[in-house]
Amino acid sequence: MENVAHALAGILLAELALTRTNKNAAPENEGQLRAGKVAVVVSALANNVPDTDLLYSWITPGPLGYLLHHRGHTHTLPIAMTLGLLVAALALRVAKPTSHRRLILLLGLFGPVLHLLMDAWNIYGVHPFWPFDSRWYYGDRIFILEPLLWVTAIPSVFRNARSRAFRILLGGLSAFIVVVPWFAGSFIPWQLSLLISGVFALSVFVASRTNARRRIVFACAAWLSVLLAFSLARLRAEQQVMLDLYDEHPDAIVHDVALTPLPSNPFCWTVYLTMVPEPSSDTFIVRRGTATPFVSGLCPRSPSNTTAQLVEVDASPKHVVWAGEVRLSQNKLRELAARCDVAAAMRFYRTPFWVEHEDSLVLGDLRFDRTEGRDFPELTLPANAPAECPRFVPNWQPPRQRLLEAGD
Repeated sequence: MENVAHALAGILLAELALTRTNKNAAPENEGQLRAGKVAVVVSALANNVPDTDLLYSWITPGPLGYLLHHRGHTHTLPIAMTLGLLVAALALRVAKPTSHRRLILLLGLFGPVLHLLMDAWNIYGVHPFWPFDSRWYYGDRIFILEPLLWVTAIPSVFRNARSRAFRILLGGLSAFIVVVPWFAGSFIPWQLSLLISGVFALSVFVASRTNARRRIVFACAAWLSVLLAFSLARLRAEQQVMLDLYDEHPDAIVHDVALTPLPSNPFCWTVYLTMVPEPSSDTFIVRRGTATPFVSGLCPRSPSNTTAQLVEVDASPKHVVWAGEVRLSQNKLRELAARCDVAAAMRFYRTPFWVEHEDSLVLGDLRFDRTEGRDFPELTLPANAPAECPRFVPNWQPPRQRLLEAGD
């Protein structure tokens, strides 16, 4: 998730804990008020501290460094929780609050855990259990920027805010997230823009009519409701994919069905399928499509021209609209992965593809291939293996490990 949502999650957690600690009463003195501010700041920072991996991703040069180190070691439970505790300990030493010290430490400890849980909601993935488990885990439920999380949280956070400057910032964020969808009609249908505005109005009404604890409880419940709604829609979308796939390739080996919704749109899911059409085939397929659980007509067009050079799918599905696919060789993938630079990229790629040119090799991940130009996870490598291998490559297990090991 993006950092505003992480900060809002931290603030909601701190406010919920503070209202419980204070038993719904206002702080009794200036010391308690100051300690409450420290708790909120620590929680917001602790919920963002795992993203400090952006400060060292350069240790592996080029785009590969970002792919391998963002959501890297600082997104593992041992390191993330340690960083959160350091944030809390530093705040206690500098601010010297006279109360809520244990609460501040707990918020620092568990803030990064909440960060990892939220990052696990989307298609990018996390591997929180390193060094014991280096696999990627994907939730495939929430888009990386979800307006409904903003509009349900900001009104309650605004009402509880202790700083005028912070209220001004929250007001600006509210205006941005409510107004912008109306100017993004090609991406967010007007019906969903209306939904965002309506949910924001409801959140403002609840926040203005309830006490501090109830408005925060409402915001937390609203977040869980958003997650539940998208989770149910995801189950239906996956069911649609598997029903169509069974009709088309009943013996297919499905390696992955990656799903991501559009912002505030549980009725439109982009599907990224990786499969081997027949058990004995050397061919594997990566495919993009659109599933529309429950309600149709709320999906924008998929991009037609991409780096992967998708071709039309030779099938007549009942539920999923396929935008295209690329057919690749497992043996060729293993041959390429013998190169250290390709092997390093495969530690990130979930839906891998490649395009060979005379003097170069373009590697990519279909999840993020939106244009003919080079999108952020795409690498242009020399045609031959490099003289020097990438440095500081972490040992994440490749998402498509089974394809790399096929036939061994």
